[in-house]
Amino acid sequence: MTTSFTDSVDKIVRESNAFDNDFFTNCHDKSKKAHINDVAGMAVNWYLVTKHFGLSAQEYDALLARRLKHASGEKAKLLQHLLVESAMISGDDLGIGHNRLYVENGGAEIPHNERIHYKLWGDMTKTLVRKAQDIRWPVPLCTYDWIEDETERKKAIKEDDRKEGQDQLVKAFNVDYLDGLNVLNADETGLIHPSTYNLVERIEDEFTSLEGGVAVYQTVESIAYNIVVAYSDLMQRIGSGEMFTERDLVYLEIHKPLEKDHDAQSTNMIDLADQYFGKSYRPVIETKAGELSGLFGHFWKGMNDIVFRGETREPTS
Repeated sequence: MTTSFTDSVDKIVRESNAFDNDFFTNCHDKSKKAHINDVAGMAVNWYLVTKHFGLSAQEYDALLARRLKHASGEKAKLLQHLLVESAMISGDDLGIGHNRLYVENGGAEIPHNERIHYKLWGDMTKTLVRKAQDIRWPVPLCTYDWIEDETERKKAIKEDDRKEGQDQLVKAFNVDYLDGLNVLNADETGLIHPSTYNLVERIEDEFTSLEGGVAVYQTVESIAYNIVVAYSDLMQRIGSGEMFTERDLVYLEIHKPLEKDHDAQSTNMIDLADQYFGKSYRPVIETKAGELSGLFGHFWKGMNDIVFRGETREPTS
């Protein structure tokens, strides 16, 4: 049985740390400790990623439309199909259509201009930050007296010093600042992990070319269901059923059915791009998908470092 090009690209993503990683595993594991301050900091990072992905996807639609205006014959047909697939995914990110999903998941009253998906995640992030800011967690040094080994005691103190620094950044964060957060001003928060900048900048860059855009879609949408399920498990544990309103959780609930469709659509876009460029261009798309997967892998490691302090899963025998 021969392997298709779409299968080959899909395999690149699914065998990477973008698809399966310690962060996702720890989100599902209730025994792993996650502090609300750390989760809030992580949420700010994901806001930056999803905002720049969603808005850059709109720019990609425009790029395809410009190419289509001057195309003809079979190239025009392929571009037309690519544009529709891209517009369907990017339209979902704007909250256009699928009204039933909003009605079923507590978002019926959300105005259409506020159904933009990064905005929905941002609203939930604001809830997290506000709740974190209401909590005070002083940690007296005597807490560590029971640790007999001096090296281990110093390590524990150092870890809580880092956590205290994160706490102070979250407590000082102005939630109203979140709506205007972007790569140009995010550094002022002190909450953005270096891997987030690398990922966002690469996503923006790739969406400026036809082949780069399909690589972004394939990478993001192949892992998107894993992302939303991991976040759902983590938020459920943090919220304990009391912190979030139905509206806060709309982002997570509507994505579960959407991401399966997006996965199939993004794979179809790879096939359309393959027909458009021809076999000689396959290494370019494979390389881009591989490098994007690598950047996502680094990003999830960074989020694991923030939320679970770098805790890794136990090796299997």
